[in-house]
Amino acid sequence: MEYQSKEAEMNYKDLRSRFLGMIIGSAVGEIVARESLVYVTPEDEEYERQVAEVSGEEPKVVPKYEPGKNTELLMEACSKLLDMNETNGFVDCWANQLFFRVAPVAFISEARNLDLNSPISMALQELGKTYTDPLAVLPAVEWILLLRSILQKEPEIPNAWTALETVLNTNADVEPAWADKSAASVYQSARKKPAKKLNPESGLYMLRFVKQKVLSLSNAKKWQKMPIWKVALDRLITEGSILNKRDRLTAGAMAGAFLGAYWGVGTISPFYRRRLANQEDYFSRGQPWFATLAKPLTDVEAECPKPKDGRSSNFFKPYFAHKDQDELKTVFYTVAVRNGALRAKYPGGIAAYHQKHTPTANRDICISCYMGGDVDTCIDDLLLCGLMPPDDFICFNASGGLMFDTEEELEDKPRDMGVSWLKGRYHEGYLWVRYNAGD
Repeated sequence: MEYQSKEAEMNYKDLRSRFLGMIIGSAVGEIVARESLVYVTPEDEEYERQVAEVSGEEPKVVPKYEPGKNTELLMEACSKLLDMNETNGFVDCWANQLFFRVAPVAFISEARNLDLNSPISMALQELGKTYTDPLAVLPAVEWILLLRSILQKEPEIPNAWTALETVLNTNADVEPAWADKSAASVYQSARKKPAKKLNPESGLYMLRFVKQKVLSLSNAKKWQKMPIWKVALDRLITEGSILNKRDRLTAGAMAGAFLGAYWGVGTISPFYRRRLANQEDYFSRGQPWFATLAKPLTDVEAECPKPKDGRSSNFFKPYFAHKDQDELKTVFYTVAVRNGALRAKYPGGIAAYHQKHTPTANRDICISCYMGGDVDTCIDDLLLCGLMPPDDFICFNASGGLMFDTEEELEDKPRDMGVSWLKGRYHEGYLWVRYNAGD
């Protein structure tokens, strides 16, 4: 990709991570709310796997869940606003789901560097085509302003109502026609009511529930108080018990969308991603949508900078740290990537991947090992470039087996890597992996 500056490149990649994070986060939040999925750490998952292996039990199959109506609305909105697909109207939805119809507006206005009035007017105009009740529409617009604040990297959580009220009271050209001072008065009166006085199925009640109960931002002044995924989604399960099933799914999708937009797609734990059915579809559809909305950010010509010596951007020289070894040693948290996938999908091929992540490699796979959170950076980069687990890459804890057996007991013991293309065995106190092309 030809970027105008290093800052433009960083802005592009950051906004892309947040956009895909919003989409995947919505789906994750929705399945967590429906299935009451309680987060399990990688260490505990590995412990359970080892216990089952030692006891001779069949390994548990990780279930896959389809998200529901809320994520469907979000995907439809992306298609409508970014593919300019006007052939079909929106599917029917409840008032507290209107946020998903206009969520892409926040990203469009940020990518195109529009003023604050623009996302308000765009959202009002879109929602005003089918809704005339300010108590249904204006909470969704408030959400858009909060999302825009995240994308602007503002340190403080804004009073979204103040900006919205100003537009309604001063802009004579605002669309639709009903969105004026009278609408502002009706909505302001409702905002002053305590939650127990609001309709539980209203957009205003949903806004308060997610912001206060799930994200715990009721008294927060700064966005840095945003909770991490596990904390927020575990709270969703406990606090969401007071909602009916439909509203609980809406709250989950909305919370997940905001967590994804704030933290980025790479922060979504594999625990959640593995349980999301067809997650590759969200990436394959989300990437072109983002390319459409982000065109003003950069003069896009290619996916990676052109080599200075005039060679094709597809040229690569594989780096073989162990080119004569079939097996590669792994430690700690390890990302294993098929070289074929890097050649086909990663911009610049294996050479570019090596320059960025310094893996060891042979003719078939690249291995990168991490002691901590840097593994998320590698996974985020692969996902954003279109590589998908488990077909293109996997991440695993290479130290898991040592929790149970001595080095002598583990010697040459095989380990199931969970994919057909990778085999593992313990040798001299380490987990060694090799590519398996036979299956």
